[in-house]
Amino acid sequence: MARPDYLVCLECESEVEDFIWRDGEIRRASCEVCGNSDADAFALPEDFEQDMDDDLEEEEDEEDEYSTTTRSMTRRRKSPSRPPGSWPRAIRL
Repeated sequence: MARPDYLVCLECESEVEDFIWRDGEIRRASCEVCGNSDADAFALPEDFEQDMDDDLEEEEDEEDEYSTTTRSMTRRRKSPSRPPGSWPRAIRL
């Protein structure tokens, strides 16, 4: 695999151009924004975008599941109807 133009820091999501690439792997990288220097905490741009898309789909699924559950739990309860005249009368002082 050819050396990419940049990597994405997984700590702060910044583009990083200061890295060493050898045999299709990140050997060393350093993020100037957050100071991250863990080679495993960087991703190729296309991998990062795919992960972001997957995360977005998971969040949408969780939101759909939450809203369905919440709707079923918060159904309006009908207040008991009282026949006319059964309301408490006002007390006159």
